[in-house]
Amino acid sequence: MNKVKTKGSVGKCVVLGLCYGTLVLFMLFQILPFYFSFVESLQPETYRPGGTLHLWPESINIKNYLTAWQGSDMIMGIVWSLIYAGGFTFVTVIIISLVAYVLAKKKFRGQQFVFLFFMSALMVPGEILLVSNYLLITEIGLLGSPLAVVLPGLVNIFGIFLLKQFMHTIPDSVIESAVLDGAGDWKILTRLVIPMSMPAIATYCIITFVGQWNEYLWPQLALNSVSPFDPIQIKLLMYRPTINGSENHPYASVLRTAATMITLLPVLVFYFSFQKYFTEGINVTGLK
Repeated sequence: MNKVKTKGSVGKCVVLGLCYGTLVLFMLFQILPFYFSFVESLQPETYRPGGTLHLWPESINIKNYLTAWQGSDMIMGIVWSLIYAGGFTFVTVIIISLVAYVLAKKKFRGQQFVFLFFMSALMVPGEILLVSNYLLITEIGLLGSPLAVVLPGLVNIFGIFLLKQFMHTIPDSVIESAVLDGAGDWKILTRLVIPMSMPAIATYCIITFVGQWNEYLWPQLALNSVSPFDPIQIKLLMYRPTINGSENHPYASVLRTAATMITLLPVLVFYFSFQKYFTEGINVTGLK
């Protein structure tokens, strides 16, 4: 019996070791590109790649970040990206909360058809809608306006589906108890359903904010030209530092990498702000 237990323990250790080893390997695949970019962003002006992979800067040059910040008009790009990503996320959370609540907790004729209609729209790739969205904002006179960047995607089907499925886990008895206490739909939604759905809402907020922050193609089409409303991704595209008259100088690449690293900071701040909601579970109990 002891030998059997010993073999079982060894087998579990081997499985756990393989699992942890696989997780560490995937973690390295995700982290190392960012790490090497960070190392390159700190290289000195005399940096020459030479076909070697640097695990540490030749000498740390923090000035690269200041030079990239001043030379790329990054502050306005970050401001407009925060407006686009933050405003879009905030408005869509309100919309998807209302729609998901109705689909999950209300009964009406044609409810299943409406849900299937939303799901069919979810299967359409966003690239297919570029032309129709472009024609739409052109016809209503919003081409080149900040509203054109966020307006076409405000009804987010993925968010509706995510939140609806999560709201199904909230017991109907909780809502029925609130109705018996005299609560209306708005109070039930804002005081009960949304607080209980915070893990799903936080997940949606992180995914949507990062997606909007990194959006490049649609803002370029919607703004239609070099614009004072350009987000940070377009500012990065236009940032082409020249060293000794050349854009291909190694130090020019260092400055572009430093500018790219700066754009990660707001995303990291946003993620860590929502992390506790993103990782926590939900514990639904009854009302007294």
